[in-house]
Amino acid sequence: MARILIIGDPTNPLVRARGLLGQRAGHQIFWFSVQRASLPDVTHFFMPLFAQKNSVIRAILRPVYLLAAIKKTKPDIIHVHYAQTGIAVFLLMNFHPLIVTVMGGDILPERGYYGIPAFFIRMLLENTDCITSKSDFMDKALDKIGNYRHKIRRVTWGVDLDHFHPNRDVTFLRAKLDIPANDFVFFDARLARPLYNKHIIIEAFASYLREGGSSATLLVAESFPDTVYLDKLRQQVSVLGIAQEVRFVGAIPHGEIADYYVLADLTISVPSSDGLPQTLYEAYACGSFLILGDLPQYNGVVEEGVTARLVSVGDVNSLKDAISWISRNPEIRNRAKKLGRDYVEKYADSNFQADLVNQIYDQFLRTGNKKG
Repeated sequence: MARILIIGDPTNPLVRARGLLGQRAGHQIFWFSVQRASLPDVTHFFMPLFAQKNSVIRAILRPVYLLAAIKKTKPDIIHVHYAQTGIAVFLLMNFHPLIVTVMGGDILPERGYYGIPAFFIRMLLENTDCITSKSDFMDKALDKIGNYRHKIRRVTWGVDLDHFHPNRDVTFLRAKLDIPANDFVFFDARLARPLYNKHIIIEAFASYLREGGSSATLLVAESFPDTVYLDKLRQQVSVLGIAQEVRFVGAIPHGEIADYYVLADLTISVPSSDGLPQTLYEAYACGSFLILGDLPQYNGVVEEGVTARLVSVGDVNSLKDAISWISRNPEIRNRAKKLGRDYVEKYADSNFQADLVNQIYDQFLRTGNKKG
């Protein structure tokens, strides 16, 4: 049994689940993060409240508290989830084996890879022993930072296919949300922040209804909201006169979101920038047809007009036309349900991906392989 120290945000349910995968192989998991979170059966080190609230103090003291955690746990492996560690990189670069999972927002110039943070991210990637990446697109983003191909390992993380499946009974959810029996259901699952262009989705939905589209209800998730933006979305719905057709469904617990995908005929995700989101895998697994922005991130994962429809990002008419098109083509939706499920069973089964992660751990534990 190894001692593995995870560095990541445990308030993010995906990071929390990924960080705990070592327990499946009998490893002892320790955790370091800025914020406190519920982590049963895990020794959790976190920063005091005064440091959490002040970004400058947090940046300066993070290495101090991290060093204390390392000294107490004496880890065999450190695994960093999300490559933005700030000046803590000067501590981490001296520890091996060191594994870093990149998540998109940390290595894309339009998201987090710019200015001073980029210097620290590049230093971390230079000194890590292994980088896990979800997709070819993210590999190419890493190529633009440095020559890391020799230490990249493909881990998609995947989804729990026993939980995310199209046969869930969602009768209760349709009733709870007061959705008419014959309505199409469209679902926007992304965060309630400007990056995710929810206002574009709402505008396109209103246009679809104005042009005589089939009766439909739009579900808008409100996770991690920018409250000013969320207020504007509510005002937009009111001004457009579609309050009866839109449901703001709050921050959906991760354990419940599968029901929303199963309920939804369409899942719409059109952010200005993206990594390779879990939304894609989750919708595939549950049989909800995807409408996505035409970003290169999705290349090789979706097939235009077959498993998804790609639209011009920021273009209301393009999105409206895509909604109308797929609403009129049930045979395409039905075919996509099978193809999407086949894809995740092959490439994004979380049980298989968990085994991959533990194989990576075992490789470093067995060989003592160090940097390079």
